[in-house]
Amino acid sequence: MSRRLLAAAAFGTVVATGVGVTTFASAETTDAAQAEKPATPAVVRGKDPATANKIAQLVAAAKPAGDLAKPTTTSAGATIETAGQVVGLGQTTSTPVVVGKGEMALKIGLPEVSPGRAATATNGTVVYAGDNVSTSVQVAEAGNIRAAVVLQDETAPRDYDFVIDVPAGMSLRLNDGGGIDIVGSDGGPTFGSVDAPWAKDATGRNLPTRYTLNGEHVVQHVETAGAAFPVVADPNVKYNCGLTSCNGTFSRFYTKEVLKPSISGITAAGAILAGALMCGKLPNAAAAAGCAALMAVYGPAAVIKINEASARNQCFTVRLSYLLIASPGAGLAGSSVGVNSDGNCKNR
Repeated sequence: MSRRLLAAAAFGTVVATGVGVTTFASAETTDAAQAEKPATPAVVRGKDPATANKIAQLVAAAKPAGDLAKPTTTSAGATIETAGQVVGLGQTTSTPVVVGKGEMALKIGLPEVSPGRAATATNGTVVYAGDNVSTSVQVAEAGNIRAAVVLQDETAPRDYDFVIDVPAGMSLRLNDGGGIDIVGSDGGPTFGSVDAPWAKDATGRNLPTRYTLNGEHVVQHVETAGAAFPVVADPNVKYNCGLTSCNGTFSRFYTKEVLKPSISGITAAGAILAGALMCGKLPNAAAAAGCAALMAVYGPAAVIKINEASARNQCFTVRLSYLLIASPGAGLAGSSVGVNSDGNCKNR
């Protein structure tokens, strides 16, 4: 399934009449005037490595990303690998960003507004430069994916279409915070999310921005009336199916109101019922079979964790190794059950 996501889902939008560079006052400007008036970013044109560094500087100035993983480049594109995630990028924006591995991989189509070929900035940012819009992709050491679309001037579009191609059995859902969740079937677990969008102009002023969702198309709309260019918008994508395993987190409601009532003490029958209610909500038959194999051994531990999560008003989570998903009889190394209270722990 190929799709194109509208500006944001871990991809941001940067409007710029200057990207990543600083303009300096003319020789006639006094030192005192320079001290009083902060420098403003200048327009960045071109599609070379120097341009990539300037765009990366602009994005970092808007919102630092922390430590970035560095890409390994080939003639086909780039691969970025962290302790828990792997991301593949093409030479142009016509090739989607691939997050994760195999059947559980997530594909993010970048807006086709930046015709330049991929260039890597010194800090690891991969940049696709264009005349009035540039797109960048960053992968943090923590495994989350950030992107920024850099609008060079008033001629740049205000809406950007990213297409998120989710694995079979998953879907996208707007959440109450303005972001997007990557979820399984109704009542099923959350496998990742796209943070709520944000946008800033060259003075650091926050600009109105929002997502609209139409199937797998995520469109970020940025309002730039009265803005000083560049404007940077940089949402963040977190996907919990990475290098070796896939994590699914059941909501507080499902943990407390569905899984918890299904168990009565730490019994085999309770573990079987909880396993059926849990595994049946996973995105595909292979994951469900792997989950069933896990519960056959870890059922009692799962019952304990469900009780613990319910008592704390937290979420029950299951981790399945790709080896277990591929072959339910392959062993349970790398798979587990637990309690989760991070951003993937949703109310419903």
